[in-house]
Amino acid sequence: MGPLPQETSTVFRVQGGTHPDRSKRSKFLIAIDESGNTQIKSDRLNISIGDESHADHFLTLRPGAEVVSFKIPKWMDEFIEQESWAQYGVISHINVEPFNPF
Repeated sequence: MGPLPQETSTVFRVQGGTHPDRSKRSKFLIAIDESGNTQIKSDRLNISIGDESHADHFLTLRPGAEVVSFKIPKWMDEFIEQESWAQYGVISHINVEPFNPF
């Protein structure tokens, strides 16, 4: 017997591409290899969790961008929801050490 399955949530990030006014560029901060391993290259990210419609909106604003997505445990989704701030006008208020939750 293996480990019990756990509930997950999906994280979405729009990266790459350029905003039409060219002042807002989206960096490639998440890489996912062929095995599905996720590497996050920053401790501050703009992401959407659960519903990809928010990511789809930003995808339309950045020609040439792409959406990356990966799963996280539901408990981590709840932690992020509790500890993070809304995207607009906020630089950051938490600094979490990078780690692999799996």
